[in-house]
Amino acid sequence: LEHVDANKLSALVPDFQGVISGKISGKLNAALRDNQIIIQQGWLEMDGDNAGELSIPRGSWQLSGMSSEQIDELVAGKRIDEIFQIPGGETIVTELALRDLQLDAFNLTIHPRSQEGPRVVIHVEGSSQVAGATVPIVLDIPIRIDLEAAIQDWLKYNEMTAK
Repeated sequence: LEHVDANKLSALVPDFQGVISGKISGKLNAALRDNQIIIQQGWLEMDGDNAGELSIPRGSWQLSGMSSEQIDELVAGKRIDEIFQIPGGETIVTELALRDLQLDAFNLTIHPRSQEGPRVVIHVEGSSQVAGATVPIVLDIPIRIDLEAAIQDWLKYNEMTAK
């Protein structure tokens, strides 16, 4: 795959409610079995000179267990060092940063089915402004997805919209 729109590719993950921009390229090792595409393993990454952005909207991902409104009230008028002093402050800062993250690196790895652990993992590196400070973010996010079913649905959708 070369220079695929990251936001269109994100449609393969129905639970993802964010927006991602940029172009992604990579390689997927696949086989066709019983008229179905089977992904064996692969990787996709953000094109080198094409920085992207990731925005996970308020309330769609609650790491801290608090609503976005509760977080906003809790951090209102506070400096970044004061936010870190709040119980769960690191998690709160991460949630705030994910609302508007400038990506330095993004890659998605599809591990072979035989490997232990999550099959699909996204690695994200970037930074965001939180309470007037630049916050660096590095995350490895396991993704729960029936990869083959998602690809079949995507292909059907593209076939229907192309007509």
